[in-house]
Amino acid sequence: MSFQACLSLLELSFRATNDSEVIKPILTINTANYDELKQGFISIKQADSSIKTDRLVKQVYFPVVENYHLLSILTPSGLLTKIKTTIDKMRFSDESKEAKAQRKDNKYHPTGFDDLLDLSVTAYGGTQPQNISVLNSQNAGRAYLLPSTPPTLQKRDIRLPTYDFFKNSLWRGQFKDNFDALHKLMILDINNINIREAINRRIKFVIDQILEKAFVIRASNIGWSETEHYKQLPLAQRIWLDDIHLEQRTNQELWLEAVSRSFAGWIVHSYEASQKNNGAIILSSTESNHIRQFVEEAISQDKEFF
Repeated sequence: MSFQACLSLLELSFRATNDSEVIKPILTINTANYDELKQGFISIKQADSSIKTDRLVKQVYFPVVENYHLLSILTPSGLLTKIKTTIDKMRFSDESKEAKAQRKDNKYHPTGFDDLLDLSVTAYGGTQPQNISVLNSQNAGRAYLLPSTPPTLQKRDIRLPTYDFFKNSLWRGQFKDNFDALHKLMILDINNINIREAINRRIKFVIDQILEKAFVIRASNIGWSETEHYKQLPLAQRIWLDDIHLEQRTNQELWLEAVSRSFAGWIVHSYEASQKNNGAIILSSTESNHIRQFVEEAISQDKEFF
């Protein structure tokens, strides 16, 4: 539509708004009455106050209270340019080229070089990058996309206890084979020194396995048990498992009694629970104290190496 045509339409709209006598004959046609045509021309100059965004712009519905704000995400040309400049300097500077050449020749370089892998290159603006911004035009519309894949997390071998080492960090299923073997020895209708020693060796093996898990926890960051998340862990277990309490562990004995009691109790309960369907033997207090004695001996031997 030409500029003159636009002016004519605006003039007609203005005259229609004021019900000019000049406009009435012009807006008199057989297919529509004057009032309908008048409203049509008046709407030409009405401002569109509705909030809109382009259909090609990425949009995010952001929750606010009981409603949403529609956010249009625009490309930050300044940030993209800064990232591209930094990466180009890292990869293509004279220092990096020299270091890469030294590496290619299998020679030593004092500083080496840095690199970023799995970069993607994207283009903005098509054949006319200057339509986006001056910065975009300076980079020929090219920008880097950094990899945003989630990290590969290694499964932890041990779980730091929050309130009880024996409930949080031990899983009875890991000891099932040992409890099965122990049960087979205990139900034998034979009572001689060889069977008793075999039972003792099996119990000591379970104790050693549990101690290994305790040592893994102890090898983690010193002071981990002092954070708020682990405050419910009994003091005796914190002394046993965290080297920040090394002095207390060395010079005090009350923690050993408490840990040994829980230690032996877990072995007894886990054996009985794992063999419930196999006719588990309910261990007496004498047998529990026997296991507790083994536990105290094992932990005391550990103390000798502090």
